[in-house]
Amino acid sequence: MSNTDFTKNSIAAVNPLFGVVNFIVLSLPYGWKVRGEKLPPSVDRIVRISNVKWVLAGKIISLYYSPKDAGTINIEVFEGDRSGKWSGEDILINGHKGIIRGYRVKKGIIKKKWVEVVDVSFYCDVTNRSIRIRMYGLSLIDKLESIRRSLEGSICH
Repeated sequence: MSNTDFTKNSIAAVNPLFGVVNFIVLSLPYGWKVRGEKLPPSVDRIVRISNVKWVLAGKIISLYYSPKDAGTINIEVFEGDRSGKWSGEDILINGHKGIIRGYRVKKGIIKKKWVEVVDVSFYCDVTNRSIRIRMYGLSLIDKLESIRRSLEGSICH
């Protein structure tokens, strides 16, 4: 699989005072898109690297669409290194070591149903932030390997 088999999705918050503040430029399998937010993003702190602003602490919940499915992507950013709390298979994102794992959870308030989760966490030492990405959908575990390969091309600084 080459880089042309992936799509880049800039996930950012826009504020009239602070402008655009990036969470991550997320690389996903070809044809997958991130569009809109489920809730307004929360940005608690920012850091500037080479005139680009990155979220140092905050969270965002976005919607993703693949050719056959749709779901949500929850991104949480924490200041500092939280890598000691993670477990899963190794992944390398933008030169940073992290973990990835797939599992199933019951989700819903009244009518709970099983959904699949791809959970990725890594620490970016350039921005001094830990990033956790959780994708929720109905058939993600079957696509775990292609999601892993695409996520390796994501940009965090």
